[in-house]
Amino acid sequence: MRTRGFVAGEWCRLCRNNGETFEVLSSHTLHADVVGTRLTTCPVLQQLMCDICGATGVLAQTRSHCPEGRAASVMLQLKKTERRSGRIV
Repeated sequence: MRTRGFVAGEWCRLCRNNGETFEVLSSHTLHADVVGTRLTTCPVLQQLMCDICGATGVLAQTRSHCPEGRAASVMLQLKKTERRSGRIV
C-alpha cells in the first residue's frame, strides 16, 4: 500500500502516530524480523521501558502490546466473571 508516494512499512508507525517529522519517521521502521524473532528497531521505543514486564531495548513494546499485560487482563476478566453458582470469586 502506498501513502503519499511512500510504501507502507518503510517508515516507523510509532513515530508517525506521535507526530514526528518526515525525516525522523522515514529514517527507520518500527520492527525487524530476525530469524523468526521480531526486534524493535525504533530508537524512540527502544529507550522506553514497559511498565508491565520491564522490557526495553530491542525487546521493547508499548503497554498495549505487552504479552504479559494481555494475559493479566484476561485473568482479571475471568476472575470478575459470575460463576454458575451466582457468586463472583
